[in-house]
Amino acid sequence: MTNPYPWRRRNFFIKKEFQGKFILTYALTLTGLAGLVTWILSIQMRAAIENHLYSSHLNIQRTGDFMFDLLVRTNMMAVIGILALVLLISGIIVSRLNRHFHRMCSTLQEMSRGNFDTPDIPESHFHEITNLIRLVEELKLHYRKKFATIHDALAEIEQACDQRDRHRLVKGRDRIQHLLDQVYLPE
Repeated sequence: MTNPYPWRRRNFFIKKEFQGKFILTYALTLTGLAGLVTWILSIQMRAAIENHLYSSHLNIQRTGDFMFDLLVRTNMMAVIGILALVLLISGIIVSRLNRHFHRMCSTLQEMSRGNFDTPDIPESHFHEITNLIRLVEELKLHYRKKFATIHDALAEIEQACDQRDRHRLVKGRDRIQHLLDQVYLPE
């Protein structure tokens, strides 16, 4: 049995292929960043060793004196850089996702005001969000038809009132009641 109201189904999940791609991308990114930090650290350590050991034997008492500061500085810069990169990428992703949800929200707000002639929402690159957009568009079309039918029934009742036709009033009332019984609000 098909669902006459497809927007009511809960069909928002992350597919396994997306999870696999995300995990692989995450692992490769972390491996690349670890390699980059190690490479930068080795360049700085080589320069520090050449500067301290080969310039004069009097500049250094223990190897840890100049290595510890170098390690801490490089690791702190790496952590700050990775954090900035994660924040930047997260901000880009959130803004891309939020744009679609904002458009859907404004469409639903216009529908609540009785305006069903909003422009169509452009599809997303994300399959699940595209499904949600399609459901909002189907909902808009469905309610546009329902409210147009209710408007016609109310116009018929108004004409019956003007003509004082009791039979048409009862018929219009029954039609309105039937139409209102078919309108379901989201749960």
